[in-house]
Amino acid sequence: MYTLATTGSIDALRAAVAGDVLTPDQPGFDGACLAWNVRFVHAPAVVVVAADVGDIVAAVRYAHATQSAVTVQATGHGVARTARDGVLVVTSRLTEVTIDPVAATAHVACGAK
Repeated sequence: MYTLATTGSIDALRAAVAGDVLTPDQPGFDGACLAWNVRFVHAPAVVVVAADVGDIVAAVRYAHATQSAVTVQATGHGVARTARDGVLVVTSRLTEVTIDPVAATAHVACGAK
């Protein structure tokens, strides 16, 4: 269970996130916003490149505290909507695939290709 603060502070978000938290003035921001389909251009206020599920929780709580929209980009291929202001959560680092042949189940993380 995650017990992250629900503050609207970008510094608190950075402290709560294991992955990257990027704003437009930082190196890597433009690259993190790129979708595979270049017809779609994201322009968020903040990008959270999630390293784990806790990062997604922190990003959503930050968005709630700041009354910001949340847009998720998994692998960059399908774009449901572009991020305008708000928080773009990039899940491309969440690539784990686990197969349990005994239970006949598979777990595929949202960034797996």
